Amino acid sequence: MWELTDIEKNELLRKSKFSFVRVLAVKDENYIAEWIYKPFYSRKKLTDSDVTAELICHCKPSNNIPQKVYKIDHVNEVSCPYCNNSAGIVWPKDFKKSAVTSSKYFYVKCIEDAFLIYNYEIRTIYNKDKSIDEEIKINAIVHFKIGEGVTGYKIVRGNSVKTDAFDILQINSQTVKFDVPVFYENSDGLIDFLLKHKSISNKTGFIEFMNLTNVNIAKNISFFLYLYLLTQYPAIELLIKMKYVKLVSNIFSNVANQPNRAEIKAAAYDFDNLIMRTTKGSLALAMPKFAADYLNDIDAGLYEYKEFSVLFSYQTFTKESFFNLLIDHDYRELSSRKHSLFENLKYGYTIEKEISYLKKQSEKFGHSIDVLLQELLDYNRMAELLGVPTGDYPSNIRKAHENLVSAYNIKKNEIGSKMIDRIATECEKYIPEDENYTIILPHTTEDFVKEGQDQHNCVASYAYEVRNQKCIVFFIRKKTDPENSYITAEFRHDRLYQIFYRYNNKVHDTNELDYAKKFCNMLSKNKYKIMKNVIIAA
Repeated sequence: MWELTDIEKNELLRKSKFSFVRVLAVKDENYIAEWIYKPFYSRKKLTDSDVTAELICHCKPSNNIPQKVYKIDHVNEVSCPYCNNSAGIVWPKDFKKSAVTSSKYFYVKCIEDAFLIYNYEIRTIYNKDKSIDEEIKINAIVHFKIGEGVTGYKIVRGNSVKTDAFDILQINSQTVKFDVPVFYENSDGLIDFLLKHKSISNKTGFIEFMNLTNVNIAKNISFFLYLYLLTQYPAIELLIKMKYVKLVSNIFSNVANQPNRAEIKAAAYDFDNLIMRTTKGSLALAMPKFAADYLNDIDAGLYEYKEFSVLFSYQTFTKESFFNLLIDHDYRELSSRKHSLFENLKYGYTIEKEISYLKKQSEKFGHSIDVLLQELLDYNRMAELLGVPTGDYPSNIRKAHENLVSAYNIKKNEIGSKMIDRIATECEKYIPEDENYTIILPHTTEDFVKEGQDQHNCVASYAYEVRNQKCIVFFIRKKTDPENSYITAEFRHDRLYQIFYRYNNKVHDTNELDYAKKFCNMLSKNKYKIMKNVIIAA
C-alpha cells in the first residue's frame, strides 16, 4: 500500500546524507566508522576518554565533498563551521564490531486530493569489513483525504494495521518547539511543496493560515497539526477564509501549549461545542454569524467564544435582542461571570429572568449580585445530584443553598465511595503476577487516608481525582509483608505518572519500576473497558 518507488528511496537517501552532519569516529588504526547523527533526537554522552573524532559535514551537496574538517575531544555538542547546523555526537558502543543505527524522518507527497505522510527511518549498517550499507524502512503512513478524514497505518511485518494518526505524527511538547525533519516530494521545503500543489493546498487553507496567523509552532509540526485538526473540524478552513484570525490562532496555541503529548491530543478534541462540522461559513461556529462577527470584531479570546457558544446552546436570540443584552446595565454588571450566568440556563431559566431574579434578591437581602449568581448555580447543581427540582426561584437563595449543603455532602460522599470501589474492583482484574510484589487498590477514602499517613505523603487528596476518573492510584506491597505500605503510585495520561517510597522518595529499583509499568500498560490497554464496566455498574 502506497509503496515508495526506488527513485523516491534513492532521493531520500541522498537528501538525508547531505542534510545532516556526520561524524568520523576513530578508535584506533584498525577501525574507522562513519556515524550519522541529527538534531531533535536523544543523544548519548561521550564517555570514552580514548576517543577523538573528526567532524565532517556534507552540507553542500553540489560538490559532494566535506566542507570543513577539525578534531574534537570529549565534546557532547558540535556545530558545523560551514552551515552552523548543531547536533550531538552519537558514539558506537564498540568500534570493533559491526553496528546498526537508525535516523527517523518524515516524507510528504501528494496523490489526487490527499496527502501521504511517511514515517520512516534510514538504517545505517556498519559492517565488520568497514563497508556501510543503508536501507529505508517505512514504519507508518498517515493518509489525509480532504473532506474525508485522516487514517493512520502502522507497518507491521509488511502488513498495514490501522492505528492512531496523531501518534504517528509525533506531535508533542518537544517537537512543537523544535520540529521534526521532513522531506517534501520534489520540493525544497514546505512552502515550495505547497506552491507546487496549489489546488489541494488551497482546499486546506494552510497557506492563508501561515500568512494570517501568529502561532509559535515549529513549521513542519504546524503543518501536521493543521491537517489533523482540519480533518476533525473542516470548518477551520472556513474560519480562516472569513478572517477569524485571532480565534484560529488561539485554537492552535491552546492545543500546542499543552505540557505533554496526551494533553495536546486531548486538547485537539476540545472544540466539539464550538466548531460545527459543516462546509457552510455562516454555520461554522455554534452561534449565529452576527454573534461570531461581534466577537471577531472585538478580538475576543477563545474562552469568550466558548462562553457564548454555551449561551446559544440554551437560548435563541435575534440579532436585535442579542445586542440589546450586551448593552443591558444589569448584564454588564455580571459580564465578568458569564460562564456561571450562561451555565445556569441549562436548568430552564432565560437570561433575562435569571438576571431579574438575581437583581431582586440582591436588593431584598443586600448581598452582592455576583455572589448570589454563584450560589444559584451551586444550588441547582446540588439539587440535580439529589434528584430534586431545579430551575426554580427560591424566596431566599442563600437560605435555600444552605439547606441543601448538608444533604449534598452526604450524597456526594456516598456516590464518591461507590465510584472509588467500582474503579478499584475493575482495575484489580489486571494486576500482573510477580514473585516478589503485589498491588493493592484503594476501595474507600479511608484507604487513601491510611496510605497517606503510613507513607507521609499527600495521596489522601487524590481520592477526589480517582472518583472523577482523572487518574488511578495504586499501592505496591511486598508479598512477604502485604499489610504494610511500601510504594505509592499513580496512573495518569496512559502511563506510570508518579511512583514514590515513603516521604516521597523516588523509586529507582528497576524491578519495582518494571512491575508498576507492567500494571500501567494493562490499565492503558483496557481503560475503555474498565470505565465502561464502572459506568454499567453505576
